[in-house]
Amino acid sequence: SSGINAEWPLRPGVLSFPTSNHFSSNHFSSNKSKDLKMMLLSLLLALHLGTHCTDGASLYQEASALMSDLKKFRRNLVDGVEDMPSDFFDLELAVTNLDLESSSALMEKILGFRQELTKMTATIQEKLFDIEYDLNAEFDVSDSDGCANWRLAMNINPDDGHTMGYGTGWGSTASIGTEAEALGKDYKNQEVCAQPASYISIVRHQSGIIDAVKVFKLVNDDVSLFTMFSSNAVGAAYSNAVVTRGGPIHFNISAGAQHMTDDPIFSVGGDLLFNWYANVNDGVRITMTGITFLYTAGDKFHGIGGNYVVARDGSVASSSIPYEQDVDVLCPTISQVCRMVQGGDHGTSSLFVEQPVHGNYAIYVSQYATRFLNPGQELQPEIESCE
Repeated sequence: SSGINAEWPLRPGVLSFPTSNHFSSNHFSSNKSKDLKMMLLSLLLALHLGTHCTDGASLYQEASALMSDLKKFRRNLVDGVEDMPSDFFDLELAVTNLDLESSSALMEKILGFRQELTKMTATIQEKLFDIEYDLNAEFDVSDSDGCANWRLAMNINPDDGHTMGYGTGWGSTASIGTEAEALGKDYKNQEVCAQPASYISIVRHQSGIIDAVKVFKLVNDDVSLFTMFSSNAVGAAYSNAVVTRGGPIHFNISAGAQHMTDDPIFSVGGDLLFNWYANVNDGVRITMTGITFLYTAGDKFHGIGGNYVVARDGSVASSSIPYEQDVDVLCPTISQVCRMVQGGDHGTSSLFVEQPVHGNYAIYVSQYATRFLNPGQELQPEIESCE
């Protein structure tokens, strides 16, 4: 959400909104629950009773404060959730060290609980963003004329015979594939990748039919994917860079989606992190901040576009090609070092263990669009976001 534009048509109204100091804490409390209820009540009053009020300027100021508070609440929620996996990590290690007969079942319960919390938090974030979206719409906020479009920047198919690992295409000026097969094979549209974007969507799909989607607001809205992926050397601007803020602003998973417990993007929370480099030479192009705590040993990472032998300057030598991979899956246990990858698109190293393909992973960008299609709908290289 972009906030309320000062040129919106003033509507008569004076309302009492929660003040801006309500949501300063990074942790839940009973007071926060009450504050959220107050905020929602004020929002309903603004939307349904605003036409009976008399002071449009006051309504604008109060609505702006409400929007700021709502965003702060949602972002603090995400920050708290990002701390959560570390606590579970310690607990899982402790259970493993107990070496009890029941430790396996207990570990399964702990992992299941963490995944449930992640899903619940994503649902709350989605509902909070819906409120922000409706508030902007009520006040006629618009960043562009006409429909805002999503454009397909990249598509990664983990089993199409072409490996899209860390060193293939991400930071180059070349396009990959054709538009006719853009959603069926590995694909990169360099023209789209070179354009600045404000929003990014990661979409998992089955032959073009959506089964999961996450939309994020990029921290910098004047930077392109090409700039971010090509500035990946250790110490460069976008090495180990958290490129989004506040978690997903739109998150939707099909009820029938499979392989959701070990998906490196959709089974965990947090923000997008680009060009992760750790443990001497492990690298992955796209991962989630909610799982970076897992990188505690060599040859262990999770995400899209990875390699176990990346140079500090961000390059992948010809001798490292055997360690390239498209998309992996999460390890079954936290302490385990695994090289389990989706499908057959990986290097020749005998260390890789193939797992079922969870789907294609499409990357869309937009300058203005904040909402995406729903699971079950069909993708196209360009999508209008009009409601």
